[in-house]
Amino acid sequence: MRKTFITSLKLKGFKSFNKHVNIQFGSGFNCIAGANGSGKSNVMDALCFVLGRLSTKSIRAENYGALVHENNKIRSNGASVALTLDNSSGIFGLSDKKIEVAREISKEGKSRYLINGKRATRTQILELLEMSQIRPEGHNIILQGDISNFITMRAVDKRKLIEDIAGIGVYERKKDSAMKNLNKVEEKLREVQIVMNEKKSYLGSLEGDRKVAEQYNSYNSELKSAKSTELNLKHTSASTRKQQISSKLEAVKKKQSEYKNKLAEMNDKVDALQTKIVNVEKQIAKRGGEVQLVLQKDIENLKVDFENAKNLVTSSENEIRRVEERKRHLSKSLADIKGKINMSEEDLKAQRLELRKLEGKEHELKKSLGLSSVSVSDIQKELDTKETELDNFKNSELELKSEYSKLSGELEVFKIKAAALGEKITEATSIERVLDGTKGKKDKYRDILMELNSLTDRDAEIFVEIKERRKEMLDKESSLSKIQMEMNSSYELLMRDKAIGAIMKRKDKLGGIYGTVAELGQVDPEFSTALKVAAGSRLKNIVVKDEKVAIKCLKFLREKRLGVATFLPMTKIKTSAQSHVPQGSGVVGRAADLVDCKPEFKKVFSNILRNTIIVNDTNTARSVGIGSYSMVSLEGDVFSVGGAISGGFRRETGIGFGRKTDSGEIDRKIVELDKVKNKVKALENERDGIDRELIGLRKMKTEIESGMGNLAAPPQSSAELKTRQKDLLDGLKTRETRLKEISKVSEKLKDKIQKLTIERNGMKSNLKELQFGSKKKELDRIDSNKRNVDAKIATINATLENALLPERDNIDRVISGLLKEKLEFTDQIQKLKVDLGKFKTQLSVKDKEEKEFYGQLKRLFIDKGKLAELLKKEQESVRSVELKSVADNEGLNALSIARAKIDSELSAVREELEEYKGVKTLPYLKNVQAAKQKQSDMNRKLRSLGNVNLKALEIYEDVKKEWDKLNWRIGKLDTERQSIVNIINTIETKKKVSFMDAFNSIADNFSKIYANLNNNVVTGSLVLEAPDNPFDGGIMIKVIKPGSNALTALSGGEKAMVGLSFLFAIAEHNPTPFYLLDEIDAPLDSVNVERMSELLREYSARSQIIIVSHKDSVMSTADILHGIWMNKKHGESYISSMKVKR
Repeated sequence: MRKTFITSLKLKGFKSFNKHVNIQFGSGFNCIAGANGSGKSNVMDALCFVLGRLSTKSIRAENYGALVHENNKIRSNGASVALTLDNSSGIFGLSDKKIEVAREISKEGKSRYLINGKRATRTQILELLEMSQIRPEGHNIILQGDISNFITMRAVDKRKLIEDIAGIGVYERKKDSAMKNLNKVEEKLREVQIVMNEKKSYLGSLEGDRKVAEQYNSYNSELKSAKSTELNLKHTSASTRKQQISSKLEAVKKKQSEYKNKLAEMNDKVDALQTKIVNVEKQIAKRGGEVQLVLQKDIENLKVDFENAKNLVTSSENEIRRVEERKRHLSKSLADIKGKINMSEEDLKAQRLELRKLEGKEHELKKSLGLSSVSVSDIQKELDTKETELDNFKNSELELKSEYSKLSGELEVFKIKAAALGEKITEATSIERVLDGTKGKKDKYRDILMELNSLTDRDAEIFVEIKERRKEMLDKESSLSKIQMEMNSSYELLMRDKAIGAIMKRKDKLGGIYGTVAELGQVDPEFSTALKVAAGSRLKNIVVKDEKVAIKCLKFLREKRLGVATFLPMTKIKTSAQSHVPQGSGVVGRAADLVDCKPEFKKVFSNILRNTIIVNDTNTARSVGIGSYSMVSLEGDVFSVGGAISGGFRRETGIGFGRKTDSGEIDRKIVELDKVKNKVKALENERDGIDRELIGLRKMKTEIESGMGNLAAPPQSSAELKTRQKDLLDGLKTRETRLKEISKVSEKLKDKIQKLTIERNGMKSNLKELQFGSKKKELDRIDSNKRNVDAKIATINATLENALLPERDNIDRVISGLLKEKLEFTDQIQKLKVDLGKFKTQLSVKDKEEKEFYGQLKRLFIDKGKLAELLKKEQESVRSVELKSVADNEGLNALSIARAKIDSELSAVREELEEYKGVKTLPYLKNVQAAKQKQSDMNRKLRSLGNVNLKALEIYEDVKKEWDKLNWRIGKLDTERQSIVNIINTIETKKKVSFMDAFNSIADNFSKIYANLNNNVVTGSLVLEAPDNPFDGGIMIKVIKPGSNALTALSGGEKAMVGLSFLFAIAEHNPTPFYLLDEIDAPLDSVNVERMSELLREYSARSQIIIVSHKDSVMSTADILHGIWMNKKHGESYISSMKVKR
């Protein structure tokens, strides 16, 4: 049962078939016949068209629009072709018994496809037809003149044809897929291995830093513990002292309270006595009169004044004693402070002397290293000269490579031309052997061959030129892509941050967002690394209009849980005052000034980069003064104001500023690329034109050969062609010689470049050794000691200026005040003693006056005197208690001050302890002095470590994890690679087996069919060029006939028989549902046509045959005959079908 066959073909408006035509085909042998130009081949074109063929050349049309019927230059609206296939076997996977495949085209040339009346794509059509091995370019479709292609087809193309038949394409696709996977895996392996080697090297370099960092952390931990212990001891001591002072303070306050109560009682007694005295005085007044009362009062007043003066003298003497005692204590404190000041000044002198010694050592060491500006400069100049010389050699090498590439292209052209001439010499020699005196069409044939040769040569030249231009185009595209990738890499990295990416994607919706700091500025590539390091993580900050926009963005990130981001509101950005930029060689300038941005964003970069200075290198940083400015070198080394230095090797990765390029650079590269593309397109168009001319010329050549019996004279004799071949070979030899010379010169240049590179690297090493050689550690140690001495000097100066000297001045001021007080009290005592003398004299006079009245008022006066005595005693007691109260009050004040000082000390200790919260203490340190000694020991050990890279611990762990991960990945990739290699080997084995099965079958069929067609007089065979590995070569056709075995010596008919044998051999091995054959019998004589007809008749039992023929024997052998004729007036073809009776 047949799988499928063409049941009908419907045409309308296609080429010469204007009106609707329905051709009914039988499942067996169908022959289409008619006069020349009637439209027979248009039926074949229609079949190719509806099967999905794309090339308009192969169906004899300039373009798709030319397929639409045209009469008197009026084109129909469109054309349609519908092909009906039998589906009784269900081969197409559809339930319909018949499948209709249609293709329509408009007069503008637009196509559309249909399956059973439903719109479909070309791909769907091809997939449907592929189910029954129907292809638009299949070997079962032989159009006019194509039968000889089986002879002229290259050996490799014959092999590829059999590969298709054997289904090798499936294996090739599997192999291609596996090879792609293998390439990807190997590329990944190489990448991982490179990274792994880098990580291993990096781990080795980090190992030492890690150990030092661990030691540093250990010492630093002990240092913190010692400091924590010291602070805890101080806190305990201060707390104990505070408790003791508080106890004393409470006792004094209690005593003060007792004094207060006692004074209240005593004052009550004084008031009572004074009341009694007043009452007695009243009685005396009544009895003794006002004179006596006045006298008595004067005496009392004098006594009171006398006592007051006396008490005041006693009080002043007490104050003088207090002043003396206070002065004694302060003098002692002053002596202690002066001793401390002297010790500090001595220590300061010692430290300054130590600093001068260190500076002397540093000077001597630098002198021994030759660190003078002259020596470094000389080496730098010589290094620059070597660099220039190296660049010149490299430029020469590039020129030689360019010439080498050009000569290689020319060499390839010469080889192609030489190979073509070889074929022409063979053909000319063959023609000359059999050439007779035919002259009719010889000149025209000669012209055609010359034109063919000329076009073939030009085609070879264009092929090489296109190859070179495409290479140039790839280089320019790569260069342009590199620039664009550099410009976009930072943006892509920024967008990987979830929060930043979300904000920037909603930039328009949120409003007021200008962009990240990295996006808003562009920098010169020379300063890119330095500015990226200077800005650091602040490059990811997002600049917004104001704080409202920033808060809105924060809310958005919080609600969506997208992470965090930092925002810089333009309204709140403040810029710091610009510091002085040091002048000198190697100082590039202020970092903020090196960023190119819009004027309104200047303050953003001023805020981000502050007063950071960009310098050329570490030497410049040292000459400017490390610690005096915040600096970053062009290589990314950082020198902070505090003296810290960080840097080393930095990879060119991560987020950075945009590249500041010449505004026209990208445009120029795009224009250059377009020029190359246009040139390639022009060359391809020229080559397409040459292909069309070659097709026409070859067709004319075939027609002339057919008419002349293929005995036309060659355009050039074999002797002339050999002369041309000799010239070509001489040119080939000259270019090969020049290429060898270039190779030798290139090798010498490479040696020179290698030698210069070694010298340059040696000079760089010498320069580095000169500046930072083996004694660099000694210099670093001296520099570290200098910094420590500077720190000690600063500490001593701070102690003197902020503590000792102000305390000394304060005590001096207090002592001066006390001396002044003492002088005042002494003067007061002198004056009071004078007053006491006066009061005593006046009192004596008044006593005498009183005695005169004493007799009369003796009893009252005695009572008053007693009361006065009691009053005096009570008042003295009150004064005594008051003096004690005053003394205790001073003690209370002293204790309050002492407690306040301890509170202040405790507060300072607690505040300092906050920094050491959670730090363990060292129980074996019993006192503050021991804790300080421990700290001193730890500081000394830390200083001995020198500069420590603390990040080495974290970096080492991270790199170690990455290395372990990469090691695991390499193992996995290696396993994957081996698996793919095994798959490829399996595919190759199966592919070869499938190919050889198909080849052996087709080769056997070819030998049998060809011998049968030639009555076993002439035999033929298919031979592999590379039997051991058939895919390394092609397939040759060998014909053995009496007189000659060369294919070129065969006539047109004989060549057609070879082609038909090859076609039927394939059909025998892998028959297709139908065969479309257009005038394949044209070159055959009547005998061979009959043989071919019988063969076609035989094969029509298995596959449908549709052939266009003029031969009677073919027509008579067919099952159905389709006759075609044309109405010349309207240019329309008509068809009539009939079954042939035999």
